Amino acid sequence: MDFTEEKRDEILHWINEHQEEYMRAWIDGYTVEK
Repeated sequence: MDFTEEKRDEILHWINEHQEEYMRAWIDGYTVEK
C-alpha cells in the first residue's frame, strides 16, 4: 500500500486528534491484563 503525502498527513492528524482516547484505552487494557 502506498499513501500520498496528503493521505498520510490526514492519518497523522486523525491519530493526533484521537491520541488521548488511544492512550486511555491502552492504559485501561494494560491495567485489566495485569
